[in-house]
Amino acid sequence: MSEPRTRPRFRLKLDQRRAIAGYAFTLPLLVGSLAFVVSPLVQSIAFSFSNLEITSAGYNLRFVGLSNYRYALLVDTHYVQTFTTAVLQMVAEVPAVLVFSFIAAALVNRPFLGRGLARTILFLPVILTAGVIHNLEAQDLMHQIKGAHAILTSQAVQDFLRQVRLPAKFVGYIIDAVNSLPSVIGASGVPILVFMAGLQSIPHSYYEVAEMEGATEWEKLWTITLPLISPLVVTNLIYVIADSLTSMRNPLIQLLRETVWRGAGYGVSVAMSWVYFMVVAFILVIASAVVSRRVFYEK
Repeated sequence: MSEPRTRPRFRLKLDQRRAIAGYAFTLPLLVGSLAFVVSPLVQSIAFSFSNLEITSAGYNLRFVGLSNYRYALLVDTHYVQTFTTAVLQMVAEVPAVLVFSFIAAALVNRPFLGRGLARTILFLPVILTAGVIHNLEAQDLMHQIKGAHAILTSQAVQDFLRQVRLPAKFVGYIIDAVNSLPSVIGASGVPILVFMAGLQSIPHSYYEVAEMEGATEWEKLWTITLPLISPLVVTNLIYVIADSLTSMRNPLIQLLRETVWRGAGYGVSVAMSWVYFMVVAFILVIASAVVSRRVFYEK
């Protein structure tokens, strides 16, 4: 008689296997961060509390305590103002980028003639690091966008938008969004790609059942599409906020670079960067925590 099969004593559950796969997927990033990021990070902290002097043999550090932070927050006349401008610009651009990215992803996800060309055009700003947008802005080709902004800023159009009972602040936000259209397009390439991946992962059978129940396109959007891609909304939200606050278009990034060479020195610039980093991290944590409460995770 054959011996009965013995079940293995140690067997991982599905959630445990998925967790191990996730850690294995992120392991190269963790190793790379420890190898190439931790050391410069600690060094930058030392620079922020010191005065750096360039010498023929390299540099010398002289500890000055919190003087660099005090100078950045209390003495420098441009840092706090530019800081506030950068955060307000981010708050204004992030909703526009997310909405534009979702609409563009929904459009190019549908089958139509020339869909591949449309996807290429939408991703060009990312491939070329938004250089195409900046070049267009410097040329006369951007006059069409400026003309659209002039139309929307006319008093007649504003009165019409108010007649349809749109709040005055919302009308102003629409006008500002059109004015920043080049920046919105340049920042939307990666979010469009993420939204497209989410839309393509939704089983078509869900929509077929909804159609059999008589659901409209609007109802399918709010009951199927948005709930199922809500985790990707959080992903894109974090990406867009980080991209907006660290983009070279950000006036604060330009101020930090100018402070190194033409301002108060390297130590003050690093102190400004650390204050900015902590505020950015705080904004990301709060935004992620607030939006994650409404996220639907399919089991």
